[in-house]
Amino acid sequence: MNTNQKSGLPEIYFKTMWILTLGIYILIPFESGILNIVYNGIHFLTLGVMFIVLLCQLNQRQIDQFNTKRFIALLLMICVLIISILSSTTDITYEKFMGIVGFLEMLLAVYIIDLMPNQECISRFLYKINILVAIVFVVLSVSPYAYSHKLEESLSLGYSNPNATAIYLLLNMSVLLLYAATIEKRFQKFVVYVLCVYLLYLLYATDSRTCFLAGLVVAGYTVLNPKWKIPIWIIPVFQLFSLAFLFFYSSLYQKGLFLDLEILGKPFYSGREDYFIDMIEKLKEYWLVGDVGQHYFGNMHNGALTLLSCCGVMGYIIHFWYTNYTIRFYYQGKIKQRQTVALMIIAAAFVHSSAEAALMVGGANYTIIMASLYWMLKGDEDDSERNRVTQIE
Repeated sequence: MNTNQKSGLPEIYFKTMWILTLGIYILIPFESGILNIVYNGIHFLTLGVMFIVLLCQLNQRQIDQFNTKRFIALLLMICVLIISILSSTTDITYEKFMGIVGFLEMLLAVYIIDLMPNQECISRFLYKINILVAIVFVVLSVSPYAYSHKLEESLSLGYSNPNATAIYLLLNMSVLLLYAATIEKRFQKFVVYVLCVYLLYLLYATDSRTCFLAGLVVAGYTVLNPKWKIPIWIIPVFQLFSLAFLFFYSSLYQKGLFLDLEILGKPFYSGREDYFIDMIEKLKEYWLVGDVGQHYFGNMHNGALTLLSCCGVMGYIIHFWYTNYTIRFYYQGKIKQRQTVALMIIAAAFVHSSAEAALMVGGANYTIIMASLYWMLKGDEDDSERNRVTQIE
C-alpha cells in the first residue's frame, strides 16, 4: 500500500467529487448562481490533489512503471497545450484557461482515483450516492424541468441538452444494476430493479440512440450475466469511432447520400454536417498542435474534432495512448462482471462522443463519471496488485 492510499487522499477526493456532482445535478435545473463557484472549485480541487499526490509519490519514490508512463504522457500533453497556446493568434482569457484546465482535469482524475484501493466500502458509497442521484432524476422527470430544453420533444431534466442527460442516466442506471446484483433482501432488490427500469424509460425519452442501445446492452448483460469477456483488440475500434464517424459522415453528406434516411425515427443527418465540413477544412491551418486559444475545448459536437482542434494530432495521439494504456492494463486476467460493464460504458462513451465532445474533453461532473468508470475497471485489490506486478515484470 503506497503513501497516498495510507493517507486516504484519493478516497477523500473521490467522495468529495461525487458529493459536489450530486449538488451539480440539483443546481443546474434551477440555474443557481453558485454553479460557477462549484465548477471552479472542482477544477482547483483536482489540481491541488494531483500536486499533493505527486509530491507524496516522488518523496517516497513510489511511482511504478505503469504510473511513470502515464505521468510522462500527462507532461507531454501539457507541453502540447503550451505550444498550442503560444502559437495561437487568440488571447487566453480566464474562461478559456478554465476550459483547458477542465480538459486536463479528467486525465488527472483518472490518475488520482486509480490510486484508490478497490474496496467494498468505497463501492458501496458509489452505489448509495447513485441512489440519491437516481432520486433526483425521478423527481426532475415529473417536474416542469423535464422537457424544459429547446428540443421540447426530448427529455432533458433541465440539463444542457438531451445527450448530456442521456449519459447521466446511463451511468446511473449501470451502477445501480451492478448494485442490485449484490443485494440480498428481495424487496430492496426489487425496488432497485424497478428504479432501473424507469431510468431506462427516461433514457429512451432523451432520444439519444447510442445511449439507449448501450443501456439495453448493459441491462441485458447484468441480468443474464453471461460468462464472456470483451476482446481487448476491439477497444481501439471504439476509441477511433468518433474520428472515423467525423470524416465518413461528412463525406456521405458532401456526396448527397442518405439524405432521407431515418434511424429510430430521427433523421440520419443531425444538422451539424456543414459545421463539421467547415471545421475539418480549418484543421489544415493548425493540424499539429491545434489552436486551443481559439477553441479552448468547447463542445464541438464530436470528441475527435474537439481534440484535433485544440491540441492537434499530437494531443490526439497522447490522449488515445493514455486511455488505451489504462484500459489494457486493468482489463486483463480474470475479469469480473463489474469490469466488463464498466468497459461497456466506456466504449459507449467513445461512440457517444461522435455526437457530443464532453465525455472526451471533461469538465465538472463529467470528470468523476468517467474517472469512476476507469476505476471500476480494476479488479479486487488483490487482483489489481497481482496484475500490476505482472505488468511491471
